[in-house]
Amino acid sequence: MLEEGGRVLNLGRDLRVSEVDLVTGGPPCQLFSTAGKRGSVMDPSGSLFMDFIRIVKEVQPRFF
Repeated sequence: MLEEGGRVLNLGRDLRVSEVDLVTGGPPCQLFSTAGKRGSVMDPSGSLFMDFIRIVKEVQPRFF
């Protein structure tokens, strides 16, 4: 993840842990909405929430 960020920003190096200020995202609302299927993180598209957590742990931004 940090390697890709450095490449996208043309830094010539990987981004460093804590060098990112903000990571933003949200779970697919269909799984968690009272109007939706009321799925959970166990649903295949619900795993996106776990990916978000993994990215935040890896990047360690100031805010998320």
